[in-house]
Amino acid sequence: MLLTLEEIRRALEDRNLWVVAGRTGVSYSTLYRVRKGASVSYKALTALSEYFKGEKVHG
Repeated sequence: MLLTLEEIRRALEDRNLWVVAGRTGVSYSTLYRVRKGASVSYKALTALSEYFKGEKVHG
């Protein structure tokens, strides 16, 4: 099950976006836009969800 976009936004609040980008393959600019409230592609949502689920991040 994927994390919601809101859960991902909360998880990104205190993260270094360059580090997350390097570990997920999602660009820095996409991560920045998501953190600011933009939507995201299914591919990026999946990558971020898997990354944060591995860190045990939950809403």
